[in-house]
Amino acid sequence: MKAYQKALFTGLLPIAALVFAHVRHVLQVEETVMINAEADTSWNMVKDFDSLHTMAHPAIISTAATSGK
Repeated sequence: MKAYQKALFTGLLPIAALVFAHVRHVLQVEETVMINAEADTSWNMVKDFDSLHTMAHPAIISTAATSGK
């Protein structure tokens, strides 16, 4: 029984190491946008999170806030 457990552990350990090594290489993307407007003007356009669909993006059909108002 101990030999079976040792073989199982020895076989699974490299697989777990490969999985965890792969997870460390997650893609990260960062984008910065400079908006040439006053902060109040910019905030007034985006502060209503349940109306993001009004910003004319074709992929967003509708939005609805479920809490936080």
